[in-house]
Amino acid sequence: MTTSTAPKSQYHHVIPRFILRRYKQNGPTIAPPSSPPRKTRPGNRPDEFIYYYDIFKGELQLRSVGTVYGVRDLYMDASNPGDVMELEKKLADLEGKAAKVIGKIHDTMQQTLSVSLSRREHDDLRKFLFVMYYRKENLALTYWQEDHPENAPVRAWIQEYRKKHGFKTAADFWLHVLRYYLDTSHEVITKDYRDIVQKFGLLKLEEMMLRSVDPSIKFEAVAYGSQAEASLTSIWEAAPGEEFLLGHNTFGLWEGLCLGQPALHRIFVVSPRIAIVHRQKLVAGTSSLPHIPGLAPADINHSDLLDIPTPPAVVSHQGLAGKPLPTAGAESLQNKISPAAQDDVFTFTKSKLTPTQTDAFNAVVLRNVRHDGSLTFVSVPTALATIRRYCASPEPENMLTKHFFTGLIEVLANATSSAAPSFSFTPSPKRSRQRQMSQTPTAAPRPQGVSLHADSLTSSDALSTTGTSLGTTRTPATPPIATHSTILEDRLRNLILAEQGGTSTFASPYSAAHAVWKLCKHDEMPEIAPRIEVFRISGEAYSRFAALLRSPSDQHFQPHPEYRLRKDLSAEDSAVFFALVGQVFNMLGVTAPPDRRRSLVLLHQASMIGFAEKLAQTRHDTLAELLRVSGLRVIDQCDI
Repeated sequence: MTTSTAPKSQYHHVIPRFILRRYKQNGPTIAPPSSPPRKTRPGNRPDEFIYYYDIFKGELQLRSVGTVYGVRDLYMDASNPGDVMELEKKLADLEGKAAKVIGKIHDTMQQTLSVSLSRREHDDLRKFLFVMYYRKENLALTYWQEDHPENAPVRAWIQEYRKKHGFKTAADFWLHVLRYYLDTSHEVITKDYRDIVQKFGLLKLEEMMLRSVDPSIKFEAVAYGSQAEASLTSIWEAAPGEEFLLGHNTFGLWEGLCLGQPALHRIFVVSPRIAIVHRQKLVAGTSSLPHIPGLAPADINHSDLLDIPTPPAVVSHQGLAGKPLPTAGAESLQNKISPAAQDDVFTFTKSKLTPTQTDAFNAVVLRNVRHDGSLTFVSVPTALATIRRYCASPEPENMLTKHFFTGLIEVLANATSSAAPSFSFTPSPKRSRQRQMSQTPTAAPRPQGVSLHADSLTSSDALSTTGTSLGTTRTPATPPIATHSTILEDRLRNLILAEQGGTSTFASPYSAAHAVWKLCKHDEMPEIAPRIEVFRISGEAYSRFAALLRSPSDQHFQPHPEYRLRKDLSAEDSAVFFALVGQVFNMLGVTAPPDRRRSLVLLHQASMIGFAEKLAQTRHDTLAELLRVSGLRVIDQCDI
């Protein structure tokens, strides 16, 4: 009689052991006193300990590589009862290939300036790096979640795909797509993506991703294919005497803005000395930028890392016997997937970073750690100097996370100042570490950030010129005369409170924000806090954008100060409008409020409408081009 046993629970690394081992402490190492000695399991190497700073606890620990940067049973696939750990085995196979390639890069570039990889090795590396990003624990729960706000354009596709395959949870969906990435070759996935582009065109595909994705397409190929086709691989080396810090979310971390869109760079730290970086082809000069009237490419790309030279790989094509390289889409793809092309050779020249550039890179890592995350490094003195420089920097973006490292600086400073370095694993005095921080986007170099101030913006005093509490009935002996200004003030106050309370009467967020903007710009509206903030944000955004604009190419161009924006958009068009204008605001450093209360979001959206209306009046050609991909028509020439 056969009895089935439950599968044994496994610890699955989201940062592989072969990368963590690059950070291990050499020489005799022992576990902290709080950790009892344990037997070494088969397959584990003894004495593999790394420094691990637990941000939430504020503790620096010496931890085994087998116990950090992972979660239990992340890849357990209940839909395959015969082998629930099948995906883990396939991941291990891909990791094994990538480990050889990364080891080759690391070892070769210690001796020379360049390294050569076959197309097969390069493709294995690119697939591994993409899967490393996709396999993050938090993505397993939300990547294909139907009701996630960011999945609105792809909701119909998710529903159709889930129904077709019978998925019960978002995690089941995530595992199924992970299987597609693991089972399908790099060439076939990129071909699936190119087939979609060929059928719809890039502009139509971009519009679908803003509005609603066609349920019939192989959309799972789009994320992989677009990243593979839109970026170039480069290899960066830390400055002599410096190192790259390893954060809990350092694999696939994006940095910089290209055309207002995130991920000008994607960075992957693979050792203290080496990082693999994907840079957008639009920036690398191998692809043409779309034309936006009045803007030059240098005006619309923002990054702290753009000054790092990133030469593209030199490709030696095998098997062509002196024939010209095919350049047409289908013919070029056919050549890439041919057996002979698998031996094409990519020669990469490393980018040697200066100390300042290495600091800029590490700042990206430090800005993006979460309150419940972690940090790893090799050298105590080097890490101490790096983190001190980060915390001393006046960059506004550093303010978001520098308080995470106060305790770490104390511990590292004590260790470096003592004759025989030893670690007190809990810094003192105790500090408050309860502040909830979500991952912050890597910020581009820009002026002081502009955002709505949460304090008192929507309080009763802020919404009134008199300081009268909201909801308090006025009972003076003689009722005041209601002036036009107080009527406008009451309308704005009631509108904001209705939106805050969930009793909106508007068809869409755009319509509500337009009503706020229309009230704020009324000549007789008093100078109350919401009006001041809306004008401050919209004015700052417009002045920054106007500073980037060139003169119109059309010598007969005429501004139209009488133009206004339409007062209503559908809910779908509203989401598209704010997504597109939001990209411009991101590019300009005009950030959305971290406090997501509806009232503050509403005021920020009203600022976006004010910005767009001013642009419609002064440079309607630029506004039309910014919205062209969506097909939106927002200028109302009659509503004067």
